Parts: sequence; C-alpha cells; structure tokens
Amino acid sequence: MATYTFLFTDIEGSTRLWAAKPEGMGAALAEHDRALITAITDRGGSVFKHVGDGLLAVFSSAGNAVAAAADAQRAISELSHPDVGGFAVRMAISTGDASLRDGDYFGLALSSAARILEVAHGGQILVDLVTEHLAAPALDDVGFVDLGEHRLRDLSHPVHIFQLAAPGLPLDFPALATVDKVLNNLPIMATSFVGRDEELAEVEKLVRGSRMVTITGVGGSGKTRLALQVAASTVGGFPDGVWYVDLAGITDPALVVPATAAALGVMEQPRRSLTDSIIDQVGNHQVLLVIDNCEHLIAASADLVTTLLTGAPAVHIVTTSRELLGIGGEVAYGVGPLGLPDDVRRLSLRDISHYDSVRLFVERAIAARPDFHLTAENAPSIITICRRLDGMPLALELAAACIRSFSIQQIADNLDRRFRLLTGGSRTALPRQQTLAATIDWSYRLLTPTEQALFERLSVFQGRFTLDAATRICTDEAVDGLDMLQLVPSLVDKSLLTADTRRSETRYRLLETVRQFSRELLDEEQGADEFRLRHARYFAEVAEPLERRGSDREKRRWRDRIEADLDNFRQAMLSSVESDHPEYGLRIAVGLYGFWFFSVHYGEGIRWLDATLEAAAGSGPKELEARAHGLLGNLAAWKDLTEMARDHALAALETYRQLDQEGDRSEAVQKGLISALVSASNHFKSDPERCIAMNQDALDIARRSDELSLAVVAQGNIAEGYALLGDIERARSSFEAAIATAKETGSVYLVAQTAAQLGQSEMGVGDPERAEKAHRLSLGYAELADVPELAAFQRSQILMARHDAGWPGMHAEFAAQLEDVLQNEEHRDGHLFLPGWLIQRADLDLSAGDAETAAALIGASDALVEVGKYRDWSLEPRRQRVLAGVRSRLDPAAVESAMAEGAGLSIEDLYALVTAGASQAD
Repeated sequence: MATYTFLFTDIEGSTRLWAAKPEGMGAALAEHDRALITAITDRGGSVFKHVGDGLLAVFSSAGNAVAAAADAQRAISELSHPDVGGFAVRMAISTGDASLRDGDYFGLALSSAARILEVAHGGQILVDLVTEHLAAPALDDVGFVDLGEHRLRDLSHPVHIFQLAAPGLPLDFPALATVDKVLNNLPIMATSFVGRDEELAEVEKLVRGSRMVTITGVGGSGKTRLALQVAASTVGGFPDGVWYVDLAGITDPALVVPATAAALGVMEQPRRSLTDSIIDQVGNHQVLLVIDNCEHLIAASADLVTTLLTGAPAVHIVTTSRELLGIGGEVAYGVGPLGLPDDVRRLSLRDISHYDSVRLFVERAIAARPDFHLTAENAPSIITICRRLDGMPLALELAAACIRSFSIQQIADNLDRRFRLLTGGSRTALPRQQTLAATIDWSYRLLTPTEQALFERLSVFQGRFTLDAATRICTDEAVDGLDMLQLVPSLVDKSLLTADTRRSETRYRLLETVRQFSRELLDEEQGADEFRLRHARYFAEVAEPLERRGSDREKRRWRDRIEADLDNFRQAMLSSVESDHPEYGLRIAVGLYGFWFFSVHYGEGIRWLDATLEAAAGSGPKELEARAHGLLGNLAAWKDLTEMARDHALAALETYRQLDQEGDRSEAVQKGLISALVSASNHFKSDPERCIAMNQDALDIARRSDELSLAVVAQGNIAEGYALLGDIERARSSFEAAIATAKETGSVYLVAQTAAQLGQSEMGVGDPERAEKAHRLSLGYAELADVPELAAFQRSQILMARHDAGWPGMHAEFAAQLEDVLQNEEHRDGHLFLPGWLIQRADLDLSAGDAETAAALIGASDALVEVGKYRDWSLEPRRQRVLAGVRSRLDPAAVESAMAEGAGLSIEDLYALVTAGASQAD
C-alpha cells in the first residue's frame, strides 16, 4: 500500500437536470468534464474513474489536490450553459493508504471521500483532517474552516471535516446533513457498511413513502446493518429524532414496550400504560423508530407497532425480522444475498472486485490480516467461498476471520466438505438457513474439543458476560478453569465470540445467530439443564448483596453493574421459574429491587417479583418470600396500585409475625418485621392512632435489634401521626428524637430525609420559621450526602417557608429549584411530589394576582389525587387557603371552569406550569 489523496466530485441535483433538460445536459456535462480534468491534470492529478456525473481523481500530494479543487470550482463557476444553467458541483478530498490493482484503487480513504461527498453542498469543497494537516502548510492563499467531527453514513467512526476557503469560492453554506445533527441513539459500528447500494436506495424510498417497513431475511443476511444504514441516510427527513431499539437480548414479550420506552427516554407514569406514555412523547413529531430483531417476539412487536401507527400519525417505523409482523400497512422488503460473481474465467480482476460479496470478504480479510489482498491467484478460491456461503454477510465475515489461521484454499476446501452438514430438524426450514448453519458448523468443527464444549455452554448467557461469570458457570473436568484465559480469546479470534474492551472489565457475547446455533448444540447434551441451573444460581449470588445496599448514592454506584447484566438476570429468572429451583429467580428479583426502584422501572419489578413469588410459593425460605411480598408492596405503592400494595404489605407483615411467633429471632426476620410494620402502617394514615401504634411496635423491635436506621423511619412516622392528631408538641419531640437517632447512625442521608419530614410537618401546622429551620438542616445534610435532587427540593421548600413568612417574589427561584430536581429523568415521574408542587405554585401565583392560573393548578392537583397520586397531608391547609383566596377574586363559574381546565392538562403540561419562569431566576 501507498499513501494517496483522492478527489471526488459530483453535480448536485443532476438527476433533476437530466429529467428537465435532457437535450442540453450532454454538451453541458462535456464542458464541465473538460474544466475538471484540466484543473486536475494541471496540478499533477489523474482521473481514474467516472461515477455518474462526477469524477474520481488521485494525487500524490494533498496540497496539489486542494489547489486543483479550488481551480476547478472557479473554472466551473464561470461556465455558462444556456440550455441548462450553471452546475453546483460539490467536492470531497481524503488522504490515506490505498492499493492500486488493475487500474483501480482500494482503501478506506476512498470510502471516506465518498461519504464526505454525500454531506457536502453544491459549490462546497470539504476535506478530511489528514488532508488539512498536509495541505495547510503547503498553500499560502487558502484556509480551512473547521466544521468539527461528524458521523457519516457508514457509521464506522466520526470524521473531522474542514471546508476549503479560497479566493473566488463561496463560504456560506447550510450545516452538513450528517447523522449527528438529528437527535438519535444510532450505534457507532466497528466496521464499515459494504455494498447494497441498490437495496439502500430502495429501502430509503420505501421509508419516505410508507409509515411501516419490515426488512426480512434469514439470520446473518445483514438486516440490522441495512436498517441502521437506512436510518443514518434518512435522518434529515426526521428532524425530531431517529431511535434504535434492539430486541435481540429480550426473551419476555412484556419487555418489548419497556425496551422501546427506554430507547426513547420515556418514563413510567402511574395510572397510565407505558405504551400511552410513548405515544404522548412521540405525538405528532416526525420520528423514525427502528425496531431490530423482532422474529422471536412477533405478537408483542406487532401490537406495539400497530398502536404506534394509530396513535402517533407522524411516526415512521422500520422493523427487522425473519418473518413479517403481519399487520395492516406493512411494506415488506426482503434482503437477499450480496452480489455474487460468475465464472472467474469470464471476468477481469477489476470486475470481480466490484461484487459486493467479494468486497465484503476482502475488506474483512484485510482487517484480520492487513497484508491480504485480492489477486489473480486467490480470486477463484474467493469466488468459491462467496458462492458456497450464498453471499450471506455473517457467513462471509466468519470465513474471512479464518484468514489469520488458514490459506484461502484451505478455507474453500473446508467449506466444500462441510457445506451440506446440519440439514436435519428445524434447520431444513430454508435453504439459506442450512447454508448459514453449515458455515457456523464448519467454524465450530475447527475448534478443539475443549473449545467446542465451552462454545456450547456459553449459549446459556443472554447478552454480554464477564470472564469470571463464564469461568464460574461453564468449567468442570472437561473445561478447566485455568485454561479460560486461553480458551475465551481463542473463540474471540475465531469470530464466534465478540469482546467489548471499552469498559474497565471486558465483556463478551455470542452474536445472536451464533448463540442460537450453540444453544441447539447444548440442548442435544444431557447436561444442558445443569449449566442453565448454574447460570441461574450464579446470578442469584450476584444479585443477593445488591438488595442490602443502603442509600440512593450507593445504589447509583452499582447501577451500571446491574444494567450490564440485566439481560442475564432476566434470563436467569426465566430459567429458574421454569425449573425445579424457582427460589433462584426469587432471590434475583429481591436483589434487583433497588435497581427497579431507583431507576423507576416499577412495572418490570412488579412483574418479576410477582412471577417469581408465584413460582417459588411454598418451596423457598419463608423469610425470602416475606421480603419479596414487602418489596412488591412498596413498588406497587409507587405505581399507585393501592390494593396490590396493601395486600402484599399485609402478606409480608403476616409472614414475619408468624416467623417471629415461631421463635425466629434472626436478624433478617427482625429487620423484615420492622420494615413490614412501617410499610403496612402507610396504608392506615386515615387512622393516625393505629398508624402510631404500628410504628411504635416497629420502634420497640428496632431498639431491641439495634436497627437504628429503621428506628429513625418509625420515629418519623410516629411524629407525623401526632401532627395529624394535632398534638404538635409531641410531634416535635418525636421528630427531634428521630433526627438525633439518625445522626447516631452516621447516615447523613437519613438525617436529611428525617429533617425534611419535620419541615413538611411544620409547614402543615403553619409555622414557617420552624419549617425553614428544618428544611435548612435537611439541605445541609443532603449536600453532604451528595444527593442534588433532594437538595434542590429542600431549597424549594425553604422558598415556600419564606413565602409563608411574607417574603415577596419567590416564583422564579421556586421554579428553578424544581427544574433542577427534574433534571434527573428518574425523578420526572414525580407522582409523590407533583400534586404538592401544584398547590404550592398555586399559592405563589395567587399572591402575584393570577387567580385564574391558581384555580387551574388546584384543579390539576385534585385530579391527580382522584386517580391515586399522593399529596402530603401537610398541603391541605395551604390548598384550603388558596382555594378561599381564588373564590374571593373570581365568580363561581370562572373558578369551576379554570379548575376543570387544569384537570385536563397532561403531566408534561403540569411540569411546564410548575417550572414556568425558571429562566428568570438569577
């Protein structure tokens, strides 16, 4: 290889010009070509290819290429074509290594130039970073405008782009039409997209003209890559975002909607389905949604897509699946094999290199072995490989990776012998499935017996896994744990396993098609259930310590750890529920409670706790079941499922009381009994005396068990109960005791939480001075605990205390603090706070003279309470005071109208109301 600089050009809108002025385009294009070629050759360049109405030229000097582009652009701008008009020519220049074979060039620099050209505008000259560095010192009369890094159509990596600035050339152009200019979560691919230009253009046309397109094909045919490429190419048509949802790691149909919501950043809302929340967010926005790997979740995917197409009229959807979803309006596009060459004897080497299957194989082979290239000697074997593998991309990539260990002839010979293997059972469904199975089987049979055993066992993992997990689950007398450091890299080298080294701990995974093949092999072995059970037991052991983590701050530190293994946790729970050891699933569900709670995944947590509880009923430890009931009750309460929350809270309390009466004084049982009493008491706040009694029982046990943290919660609830009864002094005394105990625990977060509870109580009884003092105490400890959302909330309550004390103008600062709380999307659900915020904001608006808005806010808060959302008791006196003020300023009809209008507003509209004016705060 050698280093070259490539100049690519084309005419913007040439297709339209040919259609409108076909008689004049021939002569005009000839003049255009002459001007271009003259400028190129005068600067020492050479034109080596014509593509459409553009030219591809090569230079040995980056400076000469840039000068030639400037000369050509000036010359073309002076041409006049009476029958056609002027041409807007765009140009792109890239420098890099390339090889010259049979008069054609091959290398990444050419792909880079082509992709840069696609985002340029007519009259614009764009260059890459290498070209800018080489040309800038060599040219005195030109400059370069830094346009920054951009993701281009092949999604392989960001490219730093500069615009040429030279005398006689225009400078002002629109922003580049690149992927990163539109909101998206499209992954950056590790390899370039090869070929399929026709398919790409066809699917792009379908996506623009149809709202729902399904790309179908067998596993390994390149459906995902084509879908991602289409998404990247059409981002300009979807200004509100392009979003990618990968269902490959999901086995539960109930998780299709949550996975889609997660990709869109949609949070769960109580009393509203997650699907409706997605539709609320997408609304009438012009969005493209790519849902990948639907084949194993057809019904759930079809239901979601149908609902989205009906409820979000501007959304466009692309799905990939091995079979159609079978819904109305679905446009199907089948992905066939990559282009295959005919008999090599009738084709030149240059012609052979233009077939997509050959291009893909050669590019991936070069990535595996940089000194490899297409030659007259190896071309016949490459053509054989492409044919035998039916041009299937995954099969070609697997074969190309073997170039590290085998010659092209050996690869071709092995395929020839193994080609018709694995034709029994489900593998007979489609011929190309047999071909792909034969390819994977051939790779499998090249492994040593130990590698084969490990490869089969790794199929128990769903998604990514660590070396430690693989060692703990997959090793025995046949696969020695000491050999894993060699076995795992060997499978990576053979492209049967991928490695993600971007994290501090490398994670591995089997490609989904490969995993399915490996899973079938494992199913044929007698020990298959044993390794699935090991998988469930391992992840139960991983999950158990997670539940014992304490504060919000601590939980955030391990959330990434859980998310990395979430697919495996789900798979382990599913396997255990279907096995003779359902307690493993229950242990995982209990261990993941904190993750579901703090990540606001209440719905999924409820489903898994419910399913694993049902499966393990009577078979697991009673204490574990009681703990699961309690946690399920807590999640149900946060989801506003009041009846479910009460039933499970009482079930937990009943079981813990039974264990206690049977003489079980273990730490787990005593701690669980305290928690159950506290949780159950929350369902009896309408009976403050009962609430106090239950919390007093919890406090007595906590003191005997030295469970100070739980004692604090019980003391705080007792204090709140006294406040509800109107016994203010006893309430304050109990709060002081709770804060003192919280300080004794050493948990600054617990002090902040208890002081906040005191502050709300003081607000409720109408003592703003004491309220501000308590909230300031909470604020100080919240800042020490590094919980910014709690700190911001306390600042908002300090502002309300000052408002109550007669301070004017709290609107903007109050709104700004709430906006800070809502910066964390996990807290946007806010159903414990929003009804209260609405009442407080109504008070502020009324004091500013806006009685109508105040009435609307009260109506909105009341509507939320009616559907089960929580409003703290301390806000009722403020609500009554504001409502009286509204009624004194508006006639009854206006009050009712405003309150009804507020009741009909969406959650997002309500957030906008409570944070209105935040930008005015200093």
